[in-house]
Amino acid sequence: MNMKSLKQTALAAGILLAAAGCDPKVVTDMYTNEFAAVSPDSVRLFVKGEKMPPSTRAIGEVKVVDNGFSTKGTLERVLQMAVEATAKNGGNALVITEHRTPDMRSTINRVWGTMLRMPDDAADSLPTMTVQELLAQRMAAAGRGYQQEMERQQQLREERRKLQPLNVLRVSAGPSVMTSEFVTNYRTYKSRTGFDLLVDYDHLWKSGFGFGINYLYNSTSFDGDYNTHIHYFGPSLVMALATRKWRFDGAWGVGYAHYTESLGNQSESEDNAAIFFRAGAEYRVAKHLAIGLQIHTLSMPQKKPEGVELKKNEFYGIRHLSPHVRLCYYL
Repeated sequence: MNMKSLKQTALAAGILLAAAGCDPKVVTDMYTNEFAAVSPDSVRLFVKGEKMPPSTRAIGEVKVVDNGFSTKGTLERVLQMAVEATAKNGGNALVITEHRTPDMRSTINRVWGTMLRMPDDAADSLPTMTVQELLAQRMAAAGRGYQQEMERQQQLREERRKLQPLNVLRVSAGPSVMTSEFVTNYRTYKSRTGFDLLVDYDHLWKSGFGFGINYLYNSTSFDGDYNTHIHYFGPSLVMALATRKWRFDGAWGVGYAHYTESLGNQSESEDNAAIFFRAGAEYRVAKHLAIGLQIHTLSMPQKKPEGVELKKNEFYGIRHLSPHVRLCYYL
C-alpha cells in the first residue's frame, strides 16, 4: 500500500468510526422486496394491538438498537429511523411492537416494529400519524406515569454516565509480531517476534467519545546482531463503553514514528508518519484500578529504495501486531 492510499484509508476509517458511533443501528428482516420505496411522510404509524385494514400484508421486521457507541437515541429519533427504513423497503405502515427505554445496558431508546403494506385505497382513507403525534398521544394516554418514566430514564442515563471513567492512564506490555516482510543481509523474514511497551492517556466525555495520547516503544532483534527500534507518539480518537465492572474501548490515530536499525556499532534512522489502532477490555478490581487485555497494531510506511518494484497497492514499510496485558488507573 502506498503512502497516499494509506492516508486515504486512515482518513476514511476515522470518519466511519466517528459517524458509526453516533446514530443507532437499523436492522431489517424482509419477507418480500416486491414493493418500491415510498416517501417517509406517507408511512402510517400504529401501536401494538390496533386494528389493521383488511388485506394488509406484513413485509418485514425492523429494529433500531444500540450499536455499542450510540448517543443520538431519543425516542423521537429512533422512531423516525424506523419509519425511514419502512419507507425505503416499500412499506406504508409501521406497527411499533416493542419499546425499551434507556437502562443499564444502553443509554438510548430502542424500538422493534413490523413493516406493513396496506392497500392503497385503505392507506389513503386513514389519517397520517407523525412521530411527534404518536409521542403526544402516548404522553396524553400515560399522563403523570409518562413523566415519571421520562424522569426514571434520565436517572438511569446519569447512573450509566457515572460508570464511565473520564480520565484513564494505562500501561501495557507484551510480545509483538512483525507481520510485514523484513530483509537483512542474512535472510528474509516473513515474520519476527519482538517486544512492545505502550503508555496511553485517554480523556472521555460523558457520551463515551474522547481523545487520547499514545506512546509506543518496540524492539525487535534479528540474526547477526541486527536490531530495530521504533518510538511512536501521537493523538488518537477514543471510544469506550463501561458497565459496573467491565469497560471496552478502542482507539485510532496517526502520529510520529522514529525508526532506528542497527548492526553492531553502526545505525541508521528515519522519521515517518504511522497509523495506530487499539482495541481492548478491562475489569475493574478497585475503584480506580482495572486490569485487562488488548490488541493493537502499528503501520509505518517507509521510503522505497531505488530498484525495488512493488505490486499495485503493495505496502512498503513495517507493521506490528501486538497482544498485551494492561494495567489501568482511573483518575
